[in-house]
Amino acid sequence: MEVRCGPIRSAPQPATPEPERIRYRFRVRNSREIRGILRAGCRAGRTYKARRITGASSSTLSFMSRPVTSAISPCFIVTDVPRSIAFYRDKLGFETTFQQPDDDPFFAILVRDGAQLFIKAEGGIAPIPNSQRHRHLRLDAFIYAPDPDALAADFLAHGATFSSPLQDTHDGLRGFEVTDPDGYVLFFGRPR
Repeated sequence: MEVRCGPIRSAPQPATPEPERIRYRFRVRNSREIRGILRAGCRAGRTYKARRITGASSSTLSFMSRPVTSAISPCFIVTDVPRSIAFYRDKLGFETTFQQPDDDPFFAILVRDGAQLFIKAEGGIAPIPNSQRHRHLRLDAFIYAPDPDALAADFLAHGATFSSPLQDTHDGLRGFEVTDPDGYVLFFGRPR
């Protein structure tokens, strides 16, 4: 038996390490208790695989939560990794968590809160942002920001310029766009 719970409409939280699977075991006497347990789990946003183990006077339900994913990271091919590191660090407040090699890197991982980007330069391979493929399909990354107004003010205070200003978009979002030195367009915002 698998029990699926509907999505909970709340802001995504920064990634936190979680065990791959968590087991829950409940001793229940009747179906009313089972429904109560499942409702509580659904409010917590869990999906359960349940197995009934019958006993003499009651049943034991064993639940296993579904393994979760916590983030996705765009991988951008760039022309100059040190230049990209400087842009994301100085203008957008990202931190470099890894770069290889330390002097004149060709690869780096950049992180700000729950957002993470991989950047890599390879001789002779030019970046191809989506905006170069088709002007109406220009976004290369959507970065969820629960408060895009505050984030925009922070970016402006650090000298960032927006390729599209903070606004309510026609497709139900509130946010703004930033274009990096290689032409990648990042949208920072949230659904309205």
